[in-house]
Amino acid sequence: MRPETERAAHELNAAYKLVIAARRWRARLTDILKRDGASDSDFSVLYHLAAAPTGLKQGELAERMGVRGPTLTRLLDGLEARGWVRRGEIIGDRRFKLIKLTTLGCDTVRDLDPLARSLRDHIFDGCTDEQIIAFQAMLDRILERSAAD
Repeated sequence: MRPETERAAHELNAAYKLVIAARRWRARLTDILKRDGASDSDFSVLYHLAAAPTGLKQGELAERMGVRGPTLTRLLDGLEARGWVRRGEIIGDRRFKLIKLTTLGCDTVRDLDPLARSLRDHIFDGCTDEQIIAFQAMLDRILERSAAD
């Protein structure tokens, strides 16, 4: 099926490349992190929690990661078994769980972050700050427009 317009062709090509780039990035990151017994999904949870030192409700964390509750529950089970995260009650509201990094989880983020940074540095090598900022703005728009209503 051929797109009707040149713009439609560009949109299709950009969307295809975005999906492929995300898959490749994820595969590369997984290869790098698995040497330390982690996956890109593990790192994503740890990264989001490191950015929220007081913790996040499980639903907030799922939304930030763009995953559904059951997927996050399985990830948290594994991370909790490793001692990287802790699920606790929220005072005054037992319906929700508050997820926090443990000391071991903080240490793990500190150990894994340079590995993830080396991949980012490699991927963005040769890009100007302006190009990265423009790319980030485009991704923000794509994320906003593709969010479920």
